[in-house]
Parts: sequence; C-alpha cells; structure tokens
Amino acid sequence: MIRDLSVRIEADGRTTFFTDGVEAPPATTRPLKVIVCGGREFADYQLVRAVLQLLNLGVVVQGAARGADRL
Repeated sequence: MIRDLSVRIEADGRTTFFTDGVEAPPATTRPLKVIVCGGREFADYQLVRAVLQLLNLGVVVQGAARGADRL
C-alpha cells in the first residue's frame, strides 16, 4: 500500500516521483486519494495544476485554507 506519494518537478520540467520516500514511478493504476496542502502564502496555481494532472486522481482532499489548499 502506498502511504506517501511525492512529486518533484525540476526547473527544466523533469518529474520525479517518490513512493514512501523512495524514488519510484507510481506503482498503481487505481485512482489515488490525494491530500492537497501547503503554505498559506503559496500562490503557484500552474504548479499545483501540473502536478495534479500527472496523477490518476480519484479523490482530492483539501481544507479550503488560504494558499495551496484553496488553489
């Protein structure tokens, strides 16, 4: 079971996935449940959109707080 899936996008556009802290491509084709959270001053909508579009989303959980959550 994947507990933690992180995505790092480099300035040159390269994408690296980390599963449970280890570099690895997503190991599932099933829709993911994703939590969107981050700093209250975060304002890069295009980055949030790009990362979420890389994933096979089933459920997005967010807290509607100012910043990354609301984006």
